[in-house]
Amino acid sequence: RVVVDDGAGTVVRTFGGSSNPPKDIVFDGMNDAGQPIAEGDYRVLYTLLYENGNNPGAAQTFLVDVSDPVISIAYDSEFISPNGDGRKDEIEVSFKSNEIVTWTGTFSDSSGKTVMSTNSGQTTSLVVWRGTDLSGNMLGEGVYTAVASFTDRAGNVYTTPKGSFVIDLTAPQVTFDVDKTYFSPDGDGIKDTVTARFTSN
Repeated sequence: RVVVDDGAGTVVRTFGGSSNPPKDIVFDGMNDAGQPIAEGDYRVLYTLLYENGNNPGAAQTFLVDVSDPVISIAYDSEFISPNGDGRKDEIEVSFKSNEIVTWTGTFSDSSGKTVMSTNSGQTTSLVVWRGTDLSGNMLGEGVYTAVASFTDRAGNVYTTPKGSFVIDLTAPQVTFDVDKTYFSPDGDGIKDTVTARFTSN
């Protein structure tokens, strides 16, 4: 006899027979009425009654989980300028999960080609991208997207929306001028101020 209960004695599923026990018993998460059981901790109790009267048993607990993991993601910038000047040379992407997960993540270029990938075997909760591809080569300017998939221990998967990042290695073009090179800020209304103007592309 195999009984699945909620750990407090409330039985949700029963298997049994009077012949040699099967090698495997597959439990599909349904109760004896054919309805899915609720999420939570359960226990399986396995007992055998031999013809000679021996009555051994064993028990094991398990968790029913049908909910996707809850993931929060943050990144410190949408723009990266990996030129080695110490300003925005890298992007830090961090995440938190409400449960234990494994994950994979990829960065792709505008054509959809994967240019960098990483996973939970390489880092736990922080990805640092320095604008390089899988071989460590510096990528060109453009818009890149990132996406990650998180899988919990029950196999539920959450895939993040795509995030966009821009590699920009070109300095802005700026013009600057003032409307006069001499002024007299003495309050007489004549050339009391100077106006500076700039434009940027």
